[in-house]
Amino acid sequence: MWRKFILNKTIDQMKKDILKCSIQARRLEHRKVVVFTVILMFFASIYSNAFAQKGVPERQGTSYVRMYNPSRVVTVSGTVISVNRVLPSKGMSVGIHLMLRTKNEIVSVHLGPEWYIRRQKMTIRAKDKITVKGSKVDFGGELSIIAAEVKKGKITLKLRTENGFPLWSGRGRNR
Repeated sequence: MWRKFILNKTIDQMKKDILKCSIQARRLEHRKVVVFTVILMFFASIYSNAFAQKGVPERQGTSYVRMYNPSRVVTVSGTVISVNRVLPSKGMSVGIHLMLRTKNEIVSVHLGPEWYIRRQKMTIRAKDKITVKGSKVDFGGELSIIAAEVKKGKITLKLRTENGFPLWSGRGRNR
């Protein structure tokens, strides 16, 4: 009788211990999944931030970036005629382009990627009076300006370094 009682108690205790271990194993497995997911999300966010900051369209070395020539920098003032979304070339994201009426001519101005311009404090609309500093370039036979900086009233929108590196690329901030 005692043997049977002790054996039953031992079997019951073993069942409880196995159940307890099973629960602990599931919790440990759950923790591993949670940790793995957190690590995966961390690296995904780093990758996506780096991708966004580098600005797919304007990476250093692309022909568009190389068009900026610091020795051809000009400053023009005038009234904005229009603000447009453009696709400069294949593989680039949509950019913001404006037409500016100066005293002598109408100038085409390329600002930068739409996603970057929209995040800035300055909003540019038709009829705004602005001053643009940038490099004069030839876009398919049309003279344009790749803007490095735009001033509207007391606000200055900085787009590029003195050497023409885009601030949205991540590299421009250190040059």
